[in-house]
Amino acid sequence: MVINITGNELEKRFKEIMQAYIISFKDNEKLKKDYLELKLILFKIASNLQAANLLWAKAGYNDAKILLRSAYESMVLFEYLINYPDETKTFNEHSKICEFNNIFSYFKRNYINIEELIKIYNSLETNIRMQIPFENISKKGIISYDVHKLEKFFISQFKPISQKVHFMMSQLKKKNTPHWSVIKEYSITSYNIGSQITHGCLNTLIDAFVQKPTDSKNLQEIKGCFSDSIFIIHITLESLETLVQLDNSSYIGDKIRPFYEYLGYDLSVM
Repeated sequence: MVINITGNELEKRFKEIMQAYIISFKDNEKLKKDYLELKLILFKIASNLQAANLLWAKAGYNDAKILLRSAYESMVLFEYLINYPDETKTFNEHSKICEFNNIFSYFKRNYINIEELIKIYNSLETNIRMQIPFENISKKGIISYDVHKLEKFFISQFKPISQKVHFMMSQLKKKNTPHWSVIKEYSITSYNIGSQITHGCLNTLIDAFVQKPTDSKNLQEIKGCFSDSIFIIHITLESLETLVQLDNSSYIGDKIRPFYEYLGYDLSVM
């Protein structure tokens, strides 16, 4: 039986793992020079995992799972861009289209006028403008702008690649990537259940606010959150090592193994 598991100790031990994780990539020059988008995604994942730990270490399991879902989505994006590197261009372009959507939202709320919206639209790169159905050019070359078409585009037609989790997973499956099967396996807890919690499914509300916690239930939740976190760490580091040289991956393992032991796992069968 596991005894003396405390929130402070869970935070302290997980912080050591995350410090090793971040150190493994933050100063890597090749990653910064050639794969900046991937590096930024890793920082986002690290932030999600650390914030989630602060919650599950204090029994805030549902809120932690919302952050773990976010980390899972970013991990899928990370895997997708590694296996489909040409899609990094799409990732960048979709990010700029999202920024323009934010500007369009200001326009709809009367914070800016149509002239300002058009000016911002025309300042975009040509390849970005061509993907946004706002400008109309008549046969006589007269230019007009269609706000209704733009509204329809953002409501029902456009979805950035970073949010197309199922599509990216299907592409990983199609390519039979090394981590595809385990990514699919963890989608049950890290994504499906996390999504239900995020959107307030009744069963998750009952579990969080009606059911009385027990020691065994708390331990089960802690183990689940830790397992989901470590899975993401392992996947991203293993994939990263196909691109750049990492110096301390074994050091991270030295931090992870004692955590498993602390939670009562039998390391001899792991």
